[in-house]
Amino acid sequence: MISILILFGASWLHTIQSIGEVKKQFNKIDTTDVMKYGFLQHLLDYVKKEVHGINQLKIFDITANEFLYLFNTGEIRVKECSLLLKDYMPNDPNTNNKIIQDVQDSINKWSELKKQGKIKNLIIERYFTDPTDFFCIIDNKMIVSGFQYGESINNNPNTLLVDITSRKGYNLILQYLKKYEYLMQINSLAKNKQFNEGNIFAFSNRSNLQQQVLLQREFCKTKSIISIGIACTEVTTLSFDMIEAFFLERKGEMQLMLANPDGEEIKKREIAECGNISEYQFPSVVKYNLKMLLDNIKKITKLPNNPMSGNIRFYDSYPSINCIITDNYVFVHHYDVNHRGVAIPSYVIRKEGNEDIYNYYKEQLNEYWKVSKEYEVN
Repeated sequence: MISILILFGASWLHTIQSIGEVKKQFNKIDTTDVMKYGFLQHLLDYVKKEVHGINQLKIFDITANEFLYLFNTGEIRVKECSLLLKDYMPNDPNTNNKIIQDVQDSINKWSELKKQGKIKNLIIERYFTDPTDFFCIIDNKMIVSGFQYGESINNNPNTLLVDITSRKGYNLILQYLKKYEYLMQINSLAKNKQFNEGNIFAFSNRSNLQQQVLLQREFCKTKSIISIGIACTEVTTLSFDMIEAFFLERKGEMQLMLANPDGEEIKKREIAECGNISEYQFPSVVKYNLKMLLDNIKKITKLPNNPMSGNIRFYDSYPSINCIITDNYVFVHHYDVNHRGVAIPSYVIRKEGNEDIYNYYKEQLNEYWKVSKEYEVN
């Protein structure tokens, strides 16, 4: 725990310092609105004209191979270079061996730049999740970003470059800086061996980074998900890639129980969390989250039918529990008053060694299921 606290402290301090640097730069600029769109190499050509020495280079990508183009003229030197690249689980039958080799080839090339003195300090970290975007932060002054389309990111004509000479650029730099630091924290926690020890965890809130790492890990391998909550946000907002892998590759089974958005009890819960309100938001959140999930499932063209038919239910009772049960864990907290659901202490129980607790919550969710009403999936 001490090491984790030190990790958070150091990372948070670094984030504050970096954001402080951006704010100092912003005080000296105008507020014109300038953004550039184009092919990645064209945007990198612009960067090379504007920048010759880089203090900090941060890249989040699958391979970062295309960003080696920055060095093809031999002029740019980088003091601190940090790469966050894709990694793969060993012995995963769905692994793309070509991409694995591409990542390794890129790592070798970046390491060679360090040997040549073009990069003074090089940090390379790996992540296991499937990215939907890529981005490069240059000295907290420029961002190059775009979406992953399953092919070379060089082929996308809509890659975006924003610099700090615009207000939008300033705001985007702050957002991407925070995102990069967050991804690095998640990666560090996922590799922390202490994090895997024990079989019961208690967290101050549902948004705790360690809990999120555990949950995302489990979503990547479980074949069953049973969930009850107000809007079941952690499940209904899963990325398309994770949903596709769950239903198509692992033939997973999912059961969801959400608060009836047209009932009165969900409104009582919102008042209990937020006090007197003029307009209720929870009902629309339930409908929106559910639509997101079903829209993503419809995109999985190889599915013979919708796997959520008969597996979504609304309950009319006052929400009292938020619980996700997977093959190996129970993630649970109980709602109370004057606290939002994400801010309530939560618990994670590993099935192994705690079968009685695991089975208790599974039986409880089965009882909720019996008294809930089926939602008809179109």
